[in-house]
Parts: sequence; C-alpha cells; structure tokens
Amino acid sequence: MRKRMKNRRGFTITELAVVLAVLAIISTMVITFNSLVSNRRAASQARLDALNDIKIAEAVIEDHIEKNGITFDDNGNPDDISYADHILKVGERTVSLERVTEVNVSSRGDADKIYYCTLKYTIPGQDALQIYTFCVYPYVGKTVGGGAG
Repeated sequence: MRKRMKNRRGFTITELAVVLAVLAIISTMVITFNSLVSNRRAASQARLDALNDIKIAEAVIEDHIEKNGITFDDNGNPDDISYADHILKVGERTVSLERVTEVNVSSRGDADKIYYCTLKYTIPGQDALQIYTFCVYPYVGKTVGGGAG
C-alpha cells in the first residue's frame, strides 16, 4: 500500500468544478450586463436623434414665421410649409427629418395670431407615437411654449 502524503499539492476535481461554475456564472452576468448597456445606449441615441430632428424643425419653422408669417389655404393648411416623405419644406428651405412622421401648423386668433406646431415622431423600439407641440407668437419673437407630450 501506498502511504498518503501529508503535504499534497493540487486541487481536487470538486474544487475545480466549483471554480469553473463560478467563472461561468460571472461570465454570463458580464455578457448580460454588456447587452443591457448596449441596448440602453441604442435607445438613448435614438431618442436623442428624434429630439435633434424636432429642434431643427422647430428652429426652421420659428424662423420662417417670425420673418415671413404664414398664409393658409382654404383647407387651413399653410401655403409655405409642407411635410412629406421625411422632407420638411419651409419657404425656400428644405430639411430632412428621419424620425418625424407628421408636421401640422395651425393658427389661433385674428389680430395677434399664435401659431401652433405639432410634430409627431417615432423612436425605434417604442410602439407609441410621440407628440411634440410648440407655439410661436411672432410679435414676441420667440417660442412661447413647447414640450413632448
């Protein structure tokens, strides 16, 4: 018979299995966390892109209203503002908007008109259509309200 060595070196198979299991759990957690962070980053970037489109549209529409005003046709649509196929045409300016799906401009009041502009937009990964509305009061020369709804 062999004598057992009192100062054995090495690991048992059970110890190795436990270490491998712990490493597998940790690596799974890291991969899952990385995936969650990546998805969150993509959603944040999509929302930022949508808000940038909105701010561009808002600036172009405000500038046009303050400089030129707006006339409306018999159906209540603005003559010099149109939106189709992600292209916003405001007077002579043309702007491409990826995320905006609809632009509506209307007015209230007779003498001192207030122009209401509503932009509808989508964010990839979210089913709900988002709405952003702002008002332009040209006599003040700035936007008097706005926000996502």
